[in-house]
Amino acid sequence: MDLARLDFFIYAQGYDKDSAKQRIFPLLQGIEISFIEEIFPFSSVEVQTKILGLDEKYCYIEHLFYVDKRLKAHARARGVFVTHGKKRIPIQELEQQISQKLLKNKSLEKWKEYLHLKKEDLNSQ
Repeated sequence: MDLARLDFFIYAQGYDKDSAKQRIFPLLQGIEISFIEEIFPFSSVEVQTKILGLDEKYCYIEHLFYVDKRLKAHARARGVFVTHGKKRIPIQELEQQISQKLLKNKSLEKWKEYLHLKKEDLNSQ
């Protein structure tokens, strides 16, 4: 998935040479994955990646895993973008580089609520 995310941002989103010089890369904060069918070792897997949305802190990304054109797994990740020195890239700056229109997604909002509740539960222990 890490390679799929990097490939997506470098090639599909057209990160330029300036981004490469700054060594901007995604830093994962959380991930959730659901396996629909087994993916056997050494299978040829096609990963489709898209940005689900942005909020004031995170970028939300979806990965769909296909083997022989059959959906095998679905993953959602959230993270931030940082420079080599671990300096966070502001979301406003990231928005300028993302070329696709971002849609509101009800299941994404529910996932964000779940992650927030999970954090509260862990902090109360």
